[in-house]
Amino acid sequence: SNSIKRCCAHAYSMEGTPPQISERYSQELQDLIRQMLSCDPKDRPSADEILAKPFLEDAVKRNMKIPEALEQKLIKSISTFDEAYNKHYEQFETLV
Repeated sequence: SNSIKRCCAHAYSMEGTPPQISERYSQELQDLIRQMLSCDPKDRPSADEILAKPFLEDAVKRNMKIPEALEQKLIKSISTFDEAYNKHYEQFETLV
């Protein structure tokens, strides 16, 4: 049946050597991927160990700059709206 074929394919994929990891990735990332693909679960790093890797912490910090920039833009927009609303409060009230 189809499910037996899937089980066999999965079991077969778990044997042998892990796939080749592209050299376009840093050596640190290649090493981490190899550890994560270890056949023995005891040899695999935990989620906390993975997230504690300095090169991943740096990547997270770099990616956080984008949301911070968006947050600053949103704060500025809200501030501009508040100023306009307060300046023209009476005119807004007559519309409501």
